[in-house]
Amino acid sequence: MSLLQERFTLTKAQKQAERLTTITMINTPNTPFIAPDWQSILAFNHLDTFHALWQTAIDLVDNPNQQGKGCSVVGTKLLQLPNGNQQLVYIKKQQHYMVRRWWNGWWRKLFACEAEFYACNSYHAVNIATLTPIYFEKSMEQGDSCAILITLALDNYTDINTWRDTTKPSIKKRYFIIRQVAQLIKNLHDKGWMHYSLYPKHIFIRENEVCLIDLEKTRRFLWRWQAIKRDLSTLYRRAIDWSNKDAWCFLLAYCGGDKRTARGLWNKLVTINPLSPCERGKCKQSLRG
Repeated sequence: MSLLQERFTLTKAQKQAERLTTITMINTPNTPFIAPDWQSILAFNHLDTFHALWQTAIDLVDNPNQQGKGCSVVGTKLLQLPNGNQQLVYIKKQQHYMVRRWWNGWWRKLFACEAEFYACNSYHAVNIATLTPIYFEKSMEQGDSCAILITLALDNYTDINTWRDTTKPSIKKRYFIIRQVAQLIKNLHDKGWMHYSLYPKHIFIRENEVCLIDLEKTRRFLWRWQAIKRDLSTLYRRAIDWSNKDAWCFLLAYCGGDKRTARGLWNKLVTINPLSPCERGKCKQSLRG
């Protein structure tokens, strides 16, 4: 069976783990999550209640997102640690900002940051590098349904476009990182997950390490082609600064060095994202090279 025809099926252990996760979500919907050792740190900063966190000022990193009556904002805050050091965290606050997700036979209405919280835990469970949650809770604020997610900042990481522009990597280094990104996405798909919003700004680099952020839309898939069509076509379309050789390097690494499969995948992606005749000519030259 070719890579494009792969059908993903959960193992018995994976099914049991996801079932337990779903039961936990349903039975404890309002139980706050606080990572070990962080209760005291939040208290040290007078942020040990939902109300205090909701009221605290944050430095916005993007414009607020509006969705009907819902609103989502994300920003950073520098927390003081008891030992005198500091830790930068990302705080996402959402009000009536809901999504619907299918979890192991259950349709659930969740806060978008709640879906991201569960996705982060699922990624960590299968060794996919992503954000580390330290706090999540849902509550009512002045009669409104609200949620807060706090994650550790990615120290010394930058998105892949900024990394390229600031470090000016050599061709060898650039290809190495592209192969690392491809391997991470392949591992993600091998575990039965697709990111569903795979923009370059959601791929972060530090030295030789790669991780994924913004998991609000991530989900399971049944057929491998679903993940390829959504994730790789999105990346292929959005990575406008990648050369054709960069794209070929990525696909070849994703396909485990199988040139025949990589060429087939290239042709599929070109069909989904049509190129101009000039660009098609460059693609053919890259494939021959």
